[in-house]
Amino acid sequence: MKILRNSAIIHTQTGEGLSGLIKVLLSALLIGYSLGCSKPSESKRELNQAEKLWIKVEYEYRTNELHTAYRLILVANDELERMAIARPSELNYDYCLARVNGRLFLMARSMGDTNATERFLKQSVLHLNAHRKKQGVDASNYSGKSIELLMSDWDATVHSAGTNAIRR
Repeated sequence: MKILRNSAIIHTQTGEGLSGLIKVLLSALLIGYSLGCSKPSESKRELNQAEKLWIKVEYEYRTNELHTAYRLILVANDELERMAIARPSELNYDYCLARVNGRLFLMARSMGDTNATERFLKQSVLHLNAHRKKQGVDASNYSGKSIELLMSDWDATVHSAGTNAIRR
């Protein structure tokens, strides 16, 4: 499947056995990823606190050992949840929280924490579907594998080196 993003063609592999519907959903979400968490582009401006926190999450993930990154991203996830309530217009919180919880899901799974794995998978799906609803798209029944593929595709397009989450 080919997806156009920032004038470059990105090839993604969705794996064997995924139905055509899943492929379409993955494509739609990847296009959504190209929009990112931030608000629509404005002329040069300073990042708000929510955007700075989002950047910190990505930085902590890429630059720390798995357990350290997990602990730091948990703190950032809690802060994003608080910001979503206090300042809902600063960021696309559902999209960002879907991604952060998807990342925590993969990290918890890699560390063997089954309770946290299940909790973060449910939160990621909840926020993905809330994001879809805001876009006028029906909810989907995401599996752990589909969240893994979404996160893997994101990592491959944004920061392919230094990923902590997927240990195969």
